[in-house]
Amino acid sequence: MARTLGDRYLFAFIVLSSDNEYGRPFAVLLTLDEVERRTQKRRIQYQVNFRSDLTPVGGPGDGWLVLFGGEADIPGI
Repeated sequence: MARTLGDRYLFAFIVLSSDNEYGRPFAVLLTLDEVERRTQKRRIQYQVNFRSDLTPVGGPGDGWLVLFGGEADIPGI
């Protein structure tokens, strides 16, 4: 899809750590050509999709939960 759409398709890379040369979190948008120029090695990766009927396990401090919107937007929370 990125190859077909060309510059109209952008990849978003988000760095949340401040431990980088900018000293703060940042994001960058890259075209497929830019991603390919920066790529050193390639590997196959498999994607996992979780079922939507799972109930949360554990309590605060058991891991990270990134919310876009509010808790009311996420089923089971």
